[in-house]
Amino acid sequence: MPFNLKYFLPYRLRILYVTITHTFSPIYIKQFDLTPSEWRILASLAQFGQVTAKTLGTHSRMHKTKVSRAVCQLNKRGLITKIPNENDLRETFLEISDKGSIIYEKLALQAEEFDNQMMSCLNKQEQQQFTEIIDKLQQHAETNFTE
Repeated sequence: MPFNLKYFLPYRLRILYVTITHTFSPIYIKQFDLTPSEWRILASLAQFGQVTAKTLGTHSRMHKTKVSRAVCQLNKRGLITKIPNENDLRETFLEISDKGSIIYEKLALQAEEFDNQMMSCLNKQEQQQFTEIIDKLQQHAETNFTE
């Protein structure tokens, strides 16, 4: 039987990701003038607090160039602040500003609503199973397929 791209897991996950992102992205693009990278950085800082750009890149699996551009734009808009690392002046810590927190709070409510709507096609048991399957696949990929 020939290889069928339609059932290849990375392909299917990418198609699902693009479809869902295309549906949600107008909210943060049109309402808040954020790029996908900026939204991820803002959300990560809101959730994890003060971290370095390198940590953000590692956590979000974003390339350092994308992180750098997003951080620069968010900083220009006053949505995040940079704090010098007194122990290593080559490095700065990033944190969400009060202005960024206000935007994040509004957007997080919409993101949660969107997530609930997306998951509503699954019953509670399927939602739990889906979460467990995603976690299991993530753990398996990190354990067996990373460099």
